[in-house]
Amino acid sequence: MDWGLAEQYFQSLRLLKSRLRLPGRIDIPLVGGMREIFSPEEYHATEESWEDMQKALHQALDTLDQMRRREGCALESQIQAGFLEAGRLLESIVSRWPEAKKEHQGKIRGRIVEMIQGEEPERSRLEQELAFWAEKWDITEETSRLRSHLKQVQTFLVQDAPSGRPLDFLLQEMNREANTISAKASDASISHLTINLKAELEKLREQVQNVE
Repeated sequence: MDWGLAEQYFQSLRLLKSRLRLPGRIDIPLVGGMREIFSPEEYHATEESWEDMQKALHQALDTLDQMRRREGCALESQIQAGFLEAGRLLESIVSRWPEAKKEHQGKIRGRIVEMIQGEEPERSRLEQELAFWAEKWDITEETSRLRSHLKQVQTFLVQDAPSGRPLDFLLQEMNREANTISAKASDASISHLTINLKAELEKLREQVQNVE
């Protein structure tokens, strides 16, 4: 505060009011609006004050680090549990697949026989048709890739480097494989398991957004 300048302004305003017979008061809002009477003052920290600030800063950083570690451990547990559930659902799909494949081939065989009016088709032709439909409906390749992705997940989770972006990309690939299985499967059990798998993968993607 420039007290000398402030007093000069005040006296000048009093004189102006008296000479011109002006109404109103000379108060804080009026005088405080005169910015020239204020000027910033640089703060120079002393050695003692700097030590106090350093101590407070280190305490704040230590607290932040501890909080991030706690949140990180909790998040890692949730993500591990999610991928474990995704793996369980995948193995259920794989276990169901041989029986579902057999049932599907039986349905195709019945349709072919029905189409040729109940006559038993030529064996080689029948096997060829069954192989064709089995290839279109086969989900072995997709389940193999999903297993491979799940193994990669563990590598990303234990590495020191940031893993959020790689995990997010991996989950996109896993979701793509799950969608393909869903489109191919004509088995109610596999369809149900795939829906649950996709839901689990979506939850994992939301959690992974919080990983660096």
